[in-house]
Amino acid sequence: MATFPTTKDGRIEYFEQRLPQWLADPAAIGLTIDQVNALAVLVVDSRNAYTAAQQGKQETKNLVFAQDTAIGSMMDLGSALVATIRAFADATGATDGEVAAAEVFSAANLSPNNPPSPTPPPAPATDLTASLLNSGGIGLTWKGTTANGTVYSIWRRTSDENSFTQIATSGERTYEDQTLPTGLAEVVYFLKTHRDDLVSDDSEPITVRLGVTAAAGGAGGGAESGSGSTGLGLAA
Repeated sequence: MATFPTTKDGRIEYFEQRLPQWLADPAAIGLTIDQVNALAVLVVDSRNAYTAAQQGKQETKNLVFAQDTAIGSMMDLGSALVATIRAFADATGATDGEVAAAEVFSAANLSPNNPPSPTPPPAPATDLTASLLNSGGIGLTWKGTTANGTVYSIWRRTSDENSFTQIATSGERTYEDQTLPTGLAEVVYFLKTHRDDLVSDDSEPITVRLGVTAAAGGAGGGAESGSGSTGLGLAA
């Protein structure tokens, strides 16, 4: 059984190479002249169709290349012009107001520039902890950043007060409260984080119970870390 080439061009060449001998004496190979002539016509048609297809492929490649080149050139100049329009609108807005800038965008059929995303407020402090100082005051420590000018305001409410009052600001992660009145049952603290004009939510508060003794289940002069309630064993 004959094995034919697998490519289109190879199959056409297969019969192109044999046709002259087949036409010379078709009876010698068991064929009629009409059969060989019919094949010859099909071989010529196949060669012409193949050649046209190859030319079409090259033309398509050339057309695609021309298309990509044209679009690339359009985008280079077009994007530069859009950037120029946007810069002009921004400059117009800076001198004549937002309405004038909007008119520029409308005239160019462009959407206005997206405003910068607002800077989020700083994160609240965490792990607020209280401890008894040798001086009799309360030492506060917490976790949080001090980068980019971040500071913390300290807020306090004593057992004889109805609302919180800011008592200090700290650029560190510690504060010593030496201003506690005597005779208090407890004091509550919380913090706010400040960066520029931005302020965080309140931190978790910590309640410090004063006058708690070891016999009553107090901390015996120690303190528990974290938000919640802490007994320091101070004399009320």
